[in-house]
Amino acid sequence: MRSAHMTGAKRVVAIGSSSHVGVRTDDRPAGVAHAVARLLRTDGDVSVCGTAVRPLPHRDWDERILGVLRCPKCEELTA
Repeated sequence: MRSAHMTGAKRVVAIGSSSHVGVRTDDRPAGVAHAVARLLRTDGDVSVCGTAVRPLPHRDWDERILGVLRCPKCEELTA
């Protein structure tokens, strides 16, 4: 664990070979990554900026996801 936060998203973020261009394997937009406190709730969570998100376990907020924009408000609040 590198930071006190993990990553969450309104949609599942990009993974796999297409993630470097910011799309999922089905070519839909990847969404925005938000910072989520490490308290894992399986039915959803609220990010640092207040957005309802789906937590992505084992993905630290400090690790950038290629092709996925990070929420600027979350970045500001976790700096």
